[in-house]
Amino acid sequence: MTEESQHISLSVAMQELFKKSNELVYWSYGVQGFLFTINILIILLKPDKSNEFIWLFFAFSLVIIILSMIVIYHSKKYYSLGESIRKMDMVERIFPNAKNSSEKSYLLSKIPSTIINKAENRQNENTDYYSSREDKYGKLIENVQENSFFTSEIMRFYSKIILGVIGLILILICTSSIYGFYILSESNTNKDLTINIAEYLALLINFLYVLNIIDHYILFNKKSKELKRIDEDLNKIKSNPQEDDIITFFTEYNCILNDALPCPNFAYKIIKNKLNIVWNNRIDNE
Repeated sequence: MTEESQHISLSVAMQELFKKSNELVYWSYGVQGFLFTINILIILLKPDKSNEFIWLFFAFSLVIIILSMIVIYHSKKYYSLGESIRKMDMVERIFPNAKNSSEKSYLLSKIPSTIINKAENRQNENTDYYSSREDKYGKLIENVQENSFFTSEIMRFYSKIILGVIGLILILICTSSIYGFYILSESNTNKDLTINIAEYLALLINFLYVLNIIDHYILFNKKSKELKRIDEDLNKIKSNPQEDDIITFFTEYNCILNDALPCPNFAYKIIKNKLNIVWNNRIDNE
């Protein structure tokens, strides 16, 4: 395998890891969303059900939430590995002398074989970072700035989508809770009361779903602001870059992304044209 194909495979492996991380996040959202919807319908529509059914559904809700948390954990593992590869790939492209074969081998050994195979099958794809700058530190600044700008804007846009979903879910929870208190007040038998209590215990478990989404909103919103600040700070030193400052900002940039989650592809596709126009206009006026 040539040195070029190794670079391209590394870059594609990063893309595949981010893609896998995204898929796991969506699976978590989908399963929890379905469970949450069923829970709301049971409360609002009041279908015929036994006491045992409701308590079984409560236990099932708890299991699903735990499994969802496990899925999110693995999603973050894929993302963290993808971030490590992204950093290595960027540094090697800009600073060829910084290559470390043993470190690369150790990092590649952590990648699942299925993703390695996909990277090998796509090794001829052109995934090079583009920069019009000639000096290495200038290239590093431009790459970090471009990545910071696009990632920040996508995260900001996605955080707004999450905020809308949170608002909708909270409205559903409030509506069903008000209705539920009315039903509880109308319960005449211990059986009815027990069933309704179990229903709302299941709803309480599903509320963790909302907390999980709120956590993602806070994460994307925070990272968006931090990346915007990195972009602005690099712009201030761009005309007279100092090695120590560049390395400091590059390290901070990587730390910001290290505990993040990958930007969803659908969010990027929605605003891609706008971001490309804004970025190209910015480059043309520098």
